[in-house]
Amino acid sequence: MEEQGHSKFIPKELKDCPECGKPRISFGWCKDCETNSMKQNFLYWTSENKEIDELIRHTQLNASQTCDYLEWIPFEKFEMVKYIGSGGFGSVYSALWMEGPRWNWDDGAQEWARAGPMTVALKRLDNSQKISSSFINQIKTYHKCLQSAPLAETFGITKDPTSNYMIVMKYYENAKSICDGERLEIPDDTPKIYAELMQQCWDNEPGNRPTASYLYKKLNWINLIRDNPNPFDDNYYISEEKRFKMASQLLKIYTHPEIHPEAHFTSRPLYFPEFQT
Repeated sequence: MEEQGHSKFIPKELKDCPECGKPRISFGWCKDCETNSMKQNFLYWTSENKEIDELIRHTQLNASQTCDYLEWIPFEKFEMVKYIGSGGFGSVYSALWMEGPRWNWDDGAQEWARAGPMTVALKRLDNSQKISSSFINQIKTYHKCLQSAPLAETFGITKDPTSNYMIVMKYYENAKSICDGERLEIPDDTPKIYAELMQQCWDNEPGNRPTASYLYKKLNWINLIRDNPNPFDDNYYISEEKRFKMASQLLKIYTHPEIHPEAHFTSRPLYFPEFQT
């Protein structure tokens, strides 16, 4: 009886899958049903490259939640493709993905649906008609990092009309401004270890910037040592002190609005003579 009562408070999206009856492993995600559905679609798409196909299929078969996998997205699904800039690896474009990622939960149908039109970034690797292992490794690194913490979603891979492959990623409005030298002000209460990482990522020399795999390992390490007594914890204590001082200053500045002397904050009978008979 106690277990039945407890189950009432579990959201239906986390209860057993209505299709197969097996437990869902995350919000609205039945691994068996989703895996079978994706397997059935393997016949209907190909990147025309064996390694890329295997990579996409691997992420789909091992996904533990929505958008935890890569898709093959035909180039005709994009509209308003616009050139943004170029770098050492290739060119970057913005585009409107008409279908959007499959991450909207349909409560009535109890399934995931497409989000609809969304602006995305297309990162093209020039001369990638013959795909290299470095390109595959780059995609693997992106996916590994972003799978555990969606800092910058990677949606999938596409191929432009010139047969160059492109990574489809979340579009960041101010990314070009940062590339042009604009820098955000780092708040005073930011832990020093994070501030230093930010500054490394902003280095004008691309070769001096940390790689995605380095950031992944570094952030995991910071997370592990954060609650342990060691010299690095001073970063957090100092930052917390600064936050406390800033909050104290705000409290001194803030003034409460004047309260009307006849205001009531407890229940009392209300008098409406017009409704009396």
